[in-house]
Amino acid sequence: PKIWLLDEPTASLDAESELLVWSTLKNYVQNDDILIVATHRPMKALAWANRVVVIRNGDVVADDVPSNVFPKMFPDSAKKASKIPGNTVQIMKPLQTGELDVV
Repeated sequence: PKIWLLDEPTASLDAESELLVWSTLKNYVQNDDILIVATHRPMKALAWANRVVVIRNGDVVADDVPSNVFPKMFPDSAKKASKIPGNTVQIMKPLQTGELDVV
């Protein structure tokens, strides 16, 4: 297996280019590879991650599967997302405060 270590791979990219980066990664990263992504924009990363580690002010504040991390870290967003019929993927946007919210 390969280990991929990416630091802000989509920083400063427009939405179309960001999607291109994630789709390209999906084509190249194999099932037994390890992909580690440091990002402030986890929108697409959360959609196919099997583990999420959240670091805030240098401390690990969450380390679990995305379906457990998202509701704990962003309870208001999780409640909103659960009310959307058929919603299985969390679609998020950054807020001014640096937190995340569901669109």
